[in-house]
Amino acid sequence: MDKKIIDNMMIAQANEISAYHMYKKLASEFKDENNKAVLNRIADDEKGHYDFLHLHTQKDVKPAWFRISFFYWIARIFGFTFAIKLMEKGEEKAQQGYLQLAVEIPGIKK
Repeated sequence: MDKKIIDNMMIAQANEISAYHMYKKLASEFKDENNKAVLNRIADDEKGHYDFLHLHTQKDVKPAWFRISFFYWIARIFGFTFAIKLMEKGEEKAQQGYLQLAVEIPGIKK
């Protein structure tokens, strides 16, 4: 596989594991079980995306702990909804990156 493709996959992989930890951290703050369950499901989806990419790269990547802390504090200061909307903007960019990878990696669109 082309080095540029692997590099892009590893960036995506780092974003996925970071998102996993962000959603888990936010879920731990909720007392409402429904909200907690939704965030934990989203976190599990992000972990699944990380695992899929890991199968192709065969490399471990570390989460962006600063970014995780940043979104955590944004949620604490400005509210959960604001932080989630901000995080979702990053998801839109990630989807564009996945479309580029879809040519090389079967199953990535899912």
